[in-house]
Amino acid sequence: MKKAVIAGYSRSPFTMARKGELIDVKPVNMFAEVVKNLVSKTKVNPADIEDIVVGCAFQVGEQSFNIGKLTTFLSGMEIHTSGMTVDRWCGSSMEAIHVAAGKIAMGAGKVFVCGGVESMTRVTTGFEPIPYPYTDKENPNVYFSMGITAENVAKRYKISRTEQQEFAIQSHQKANEAEINGKFKNEIVEIAGCTKDGNIRPKSNQETLDGLKLAFDQEGTVTAATSSPLTDGAAASLGSNPVNTFMKVTLPLILPGVISGGLFAFVTSFDEVVVVLFLAGLENTTIPIQMWTGLREQLSPTILAVATCLIVLSTLILISAELLRRRSERLRGINR
Repeated sequence: MKKAVIAGYSRSPFTMARKGELIDVKPVNMFAEVVKNLVSKTKVNPADIEDIVVGCAFQVGEQSFNIGKLTTFLSGMEIHTSGMTVDRWCGSSMEAIHVAAGKIAMGAGKVFVCGGVESMTRVTTGFEPIPYPYTDKENPNVYFSMGITAENVAKRYKISRTEQQEFAIQSHQKANEAEINGKFKNEIVEIAGCTKDGNIRPKSNQETLDGLKLAFDQEGTVTAATSSPLTDGAAASLGSNPVNTFMKVTLPLILPGVISGGLFAFVTSFDEVVVVLFLAGLENTTIPIQMWTGLREQLSPTILAVATCLIVLSTLILISAELLRRRSERLRGINR
């Protein structure tokens, strides 16, 4: 069984459905923009991507007709790149990652794009005008909502409304702090001019949330403030095995740093390689990259040690070549 790692991640801003900045963006276009940014950011070769697996809970209207495959065309993939769409309701995007990880583990591919998209602006939550096998009276469990699930969880584990609201308040405060400090800058893709999440409410407090009506059960505890908002958004991650990730994602990213400054690598118990770049002339230039994990189970310690030595040796050769080039340029300048 091969290991699977996440080698990259990109997402759109998450905005309010029906009134946010992404209401006019079709879900397939939204996801395609995220995928293009992911490929550009990780420097992965599109020809190496085996499959695009996307989760989508409401595959109706503009979210139908296999968004995964449509995305291969809109994101400039090779014609042979596969695409599929999976539905596990609110766990759809996580299921997409599970599918990709399982295929990597069984050797059915090395590089996958996996993630999810949902434009709740285009979805009527509850019932779409299409035939259903049962009415809610015949089998109410078929149409069980996440809101009722939340109520059941709260009752089972005795989570009070106040505790739920405090968790929500802290969540918004953390998100707001992260946004102010630029923590989302490297993961958010600008789409239709939108660059910021639209659902963060840092000024929430217990007094305000106490005034909200109960959303699902009039004898329960869950309100809109302690529920997931109706959102438009998309996210994608790059899944691969550790060896392929290091050779085709990490190395292309670090080699420019080697040429422009220098590189130092060390190995700890042959479990991981930590690469630290020192880029000349920039502040905060120590960038740790931990990508080569779990290799012990795939490569023998001897092969891994030899591979590590070769990488370090090639790095030293590159650095030496760059120093010689710079020295030659200086000498030519003096001779002139």
